[in-house]
Amino acid sequence: MGRPDRAPPDAARTEAAWGTFADSLRRWLRARTGDDALADDLLQITFLRVHERLPDLGDETRIAGWIWQIARNALADHYRARPVPVEPPDPDDAPDDALTGLAGWLVGEVAALPPQYRDAVRLTEIDGLTMRAAADALGLSVSGAKSRVQRGRALLRARLLRCCAVEVDARGRPFGFEGRSHRCGCA
Repeated sequence: MGRPDRAPPDAARTEAAWGTFADSLRRWLRARTGDDALADDLLQITFLRVHERLPDLGDETRIAGWIWQIARNALADHYRARPVPVEPPDPDDAPDDALTGLAGWLVGEVAALPPQYRDAVRLTEIDGLTMRAAADALGLSVSGAKSRVQRGRALLRARLLRCCAVEVDARGRPFGFEGRSHRCGCA
């Protein structure tokens, strides 16, 4: 679980932090989630992370801000991991064969990315994992996983824009495209 050069977690320090911050954190989480049980779950996640990482805290005077940041991150992770509600498809908005073909082309382009970018993009964009889950699966930090996903997206975007003129609606969703070259494979 931890690095060998790292001190083991100190339960007494965690309990002291719990006594100092748990009530205010619970109220804050409850106000943002509207759910007592979820607020308690997020509080537990927060203090599990505090307990695991407390040996890494260098400056004890910064513990309050550090714990609050962990709670904000736990809340953000929860909302990022929630499935996005999907509206039933409108028959008038059904994708045409061209967009379906473009989607297939993009899947092929993801497969052609360099392995470090391919795996990160596949896990987050195709498999739908959160950035933290993808980072864990890849053995990276969250920021490292984010960097790989961003670089992979940039490579895909550059390839797409070289091949196709894509039309997007006001929300940035594609609704049409035109291939610039028959050699690129998206046309």
